[in-house]
Amino acid sequence: MNVTISINANKSIELIHLLEQADKRSPEYCKVLISLDIKEEVVSFIAGRADLMGCLVIEDMLIKKVKSEQKLNLSFDADILLDVLPNAGCELQILLKLDTSGSAEMTFPKILNYRRAFSETVQDAHLEYLSTLKMIDAPQYNKASLLGIVQHADEKCRPYEYILLKSEKGEGDSVKVQRDGDVFTENLGTKSNFDLNLCLDKKTIKTLKGVCENTFEDKIGIITTNDSIIFKSKGRITSVSVPDHSEFLLRVTVKKEKVASFILDAYKLRNELGRYVHLHSIKQQEQSYLLLNQGNLVVCAKSEKLECADIVKLIEVSSNTTDLILMVNLHLFKELKVKDMTEFHKLKASITKSIEREYFFSF
Repeated sequence: MNVTISINANKSIELIHLLEQADKRSPEYCKVLISLDIKEEVVSFIAGRADLMGCLVIEDMLIKKVKSEQKLNLSFDADILLDVLPNAGCELQILLKLDTSGSAEMTFPKILNYRRAFSETVQDAHLEYLSTLKMIDAPQYNKASLLGIVQHADEKCRPYEYILLKSEKGEGDSVKVQRDGDVFTENLGTKSNFDLNLCLDKKTIKTLKGVCENTFEDKIGIITTNDSIIFKSKGRITSVSVPDHSEFLLRVTVKKEKVASFILDAYKLRNELGRYVHLHSIKQQEQSYLLLNQGNLVVCAKSEKLECADIVKLIEVSSNTTDLILMVNLHLFKELKVKDMTEFHKLKASITKSIEREYFFSF
């Protein structure tokens, strides 16, 4: 028995994204489950592992010379699809040749290159995920508006470990933020009226962006559980596990005022401070100073016989003070661990002040 699956251009893009998000470091999950409902002419592709798994459903698949009520689950190496999809043009056709034993081979009749794959053992995790899909019913949100407010919160609150986005009808949008173990709240200055509480980290935000950018519907559904977030659009479901954030949700916020935020050249900052470490008398002091003056950042250090100062050019700066000087431990910068690189060498940093007037410098 032969089955031909026809995938249009939009679904091809979604399938590429589904397969690319799978964890290639886990050989057992470098596979894709192709679930066929021949009677209903529906095919489902499932890929990933427990902490990040997704499904793409294609309806009205092209069936050639088949009259059957069979439902089949076949597993193949996912890399073969990733190899042929970019070369398929506007449409990809997959030919499955099924034998009586339940095995199958997969070829691609409309591409120039020869590719053939043979079915493998189906992963239990993929079958379990398939069985739960019918139970998923998600509240719908405007995709562009939701992505916009999430990106706004992400950019405004960096760096962070978690953010809890709160958007209630008739109220403004706000976020509860955990940064360096401290928890505080910030207003976003927007009013989305989503009636939504969504706990996010960088992994879930990256997944949400990927789903929104690679689906073509205007709406997206969201379901939250204790250990995962499920994003659902028409024909597409992506589940991403989240770390245990119950402690974060229960913590009382500490009021902090953001004094300044800026983007700078991370390598230049590290190099300038690294030079100070090699000056013995400066190194012994273990202290240096950061001076924020008129939108410029100046790194300073001194000992009894030496004084040093270097200007670190800021790429972007937002500050509610014109002058601020902070004493910092020089050795903290020697092994600078960057939490939030915007792109290439750009590092986002912020200075906040607690109600006790204690200042915090975060990257």
